[in-house]
Amino acid sequence: MPQNEQRNRIGGLVLLPRGTNQSYSDAPYAKKLQHYVKENLLVKSLHELTYQNNPNFVKMAQELGLPFQAHPEFKKADIEARQQLYQVICERIWAFDKPEEN
Repeated sequence: MPQNEQRNRIGGLVLLPRGTNQSYSDAPYAKKLQHYVKENLLVKSLHELTYQNNPNFVKMAQELGLPFQAHPEFKKADIEARQQLYQVICERIWAFDKPEEN
């Protein structure tokens, strides 16, 4: 898969306010990462400080089995891991209650 296509996968995307996103432009990931700590928790979770200074978030992620992890780089494997995280989050949100078996 070409690098541009990999970057445009859901796992490679972050949700940022319009002005913030525009100000980061095409800066390299390493330069953007230092600013992500000031954003919403989903974006903030890319930075390692989130796991050091946010025990409630870490506990919630563990209890719900959400595979959050910091990503000091954002290469193909990181994008794939993030895509898996988004999939697990979606499965949790849109899980249908299964009828109990008798």
